[in-house]
Amino acid sequence: MFRNRDPLSAPVQNAFRTTLCSILSKKTPEGYVVCFFKLLDSNPSNFNFENIIRFADMVNTLERFQCGISTGHVLLLDLAGLSLGHIARVGPLSLKTFLFYLQEALPVRLKKIHVYNAGQFVNTLMNLVKPFLNKETAEKVIIHQSFDSLTKDIPLECLPEDYGGSEQSIAELHAKIKKNLLENKALYEWEETLILDEKKRPGGKFMNTNTYGADGTFKKLQLD
Repeated sequence: MFRNRDPLSAPVQNAFRTTLCSILSKKTPEGYVVCFFKLLDSNPSNFNFENIIRFADMVNTLERFQCGISTGHVLLLDLAGLSLGHIARVGPLSLKTFLFYLQEALPVRLKKIHVYNAGQFVNTLMNLVKPFLNKETAEKVIIHQSFDSLTKDIPLECLPEDYGGSEQSIAELHAKIKKNLLENKALYEWEETLILDEKKRPGGKFMNTNTYGADGTFKKLQLD
């Protein structure tokens, strides 16, 4: 999910065609960066969760390199067009991997997760992710039932012009992020060189049998 981040590769190009993931230019009144996500293609057969997460993480990586650290980040997920067909294509292990990364390893200060246009599938969606959310992250999720509710937390002027805001349009944001990633292809090539070499690990390849827990057991642990 986090490897092979070439903007020209088929998985990333698939994400380009189906998804918008962009850092909005204006911050919230608290000074938080807004990461905006929206489906561009509502056809479930074109939806690939792993490709989209790879794409989103590439956008986040580039933002940190270009803009540095910030007071905090908020996620704005516009789920218009989401259907049960999309949800059915999200593998439990992939979802668990992503949410573990989001909660334990994402190098930003995640403040809120705003969910808009979740529609009739909101309960199905929340039931899917709840088993993998810790209490702290669960409390950050805000489901907005109306546009007025959304703009109380994220001011209208921060939003794309498609929503009545003063940010660029969705089409312009999409073209901009694609251009930015392609121009910074060398960054992702450099990142690939930072991957560990399992062949050098004493005792052989790391086998995580407890899913993100410690390898092995403590049965033979000796304490001085």
